[in-house]
Amino acid sequence: MLHKLRPLAFGLIALSLTISLALGGSSLAAPAALVKPQPTKVAAPIKNSVLFKQAVLNMRALKSYQVDFQGGAEVYVVTETATIDVTGRRSRWLFKSESVVEEPARVEINLVVLTAQYSYVSSDGGKTYKRDTREAYAATRSEINTWDTISTADIDRAAAKLDSQPLRTGRIDGVAVRYITFQNIQIGGVMGLSKQDTGRALTDYEFAVTLDSKPVVKTLLESAIEYAGTYTWSKLNQPVKIIVPVVK
Repeated sequence: MLHKLRPLAFGLIALSLTISLALGGSSLAAPAALVKPQPTKVAAPIKNSVLFKQAVLNMRALKSYQVDFQGGAEVYVVTETATIDVTGRRSRWLFKSESVVEEPARVEINLVVLTAQYSYVSSDGGKTYKRDTREAYAATRSEINTWDTISTADIDRAAAKLDSQPLRTGRIDGVAVRYITFQNIQIGGVMGLSKQDTGRALTDYEFAVTLDSKPVVKTLLESAIEYAGTYTWSKLNQPVKIIVPVVK
């Protein structure tokens, strides 16, 4: 019975196609045109010199921040915490130095408040302060904001050396960063070092710069023959209140 139905079925299919074509329609979809794939354009990574200059300018534009330091040498360990009020032109520093060779260990703790004109030093945890009348003292701490001392012209002059470095990336506290090294490259005063510092050529700096739309410096590893330490920046543009001590 099936062999008798097959010619009928084929005839109905042919008839259906004929009617469809006669009416101007088609039950068959037209073959899709071939689309030539376009090559994917990959943006070139930002150059080290450009990224670092952007980060310096962004750090310079900050209203406030906190910077912590941990480091030292063979005979002592140093920790520092500084709150920087760039807008108010003042800063508050807590210095702790501990000898690792003396028994018992000798520990020195000083609290320093800097303004654009004076420094106020306390060695008793902030109970009493002594005002240092040497106005130059504030300048030895790279004024108030150390980023003001880094010249973008120095970065431009060092661009060839910076951009020839291999691109090294990583993550700090979950944030993507790129590591940029200054080895025997003058970039102005960094962390209180001046251009006249005879030890500059022996000091290496490794900046970790964030890789986002508004890059900033996350950390700085400073190393020399005699010492090494790491600076870490945090609490960017958060409200701060630094009270200038009253000295009687």
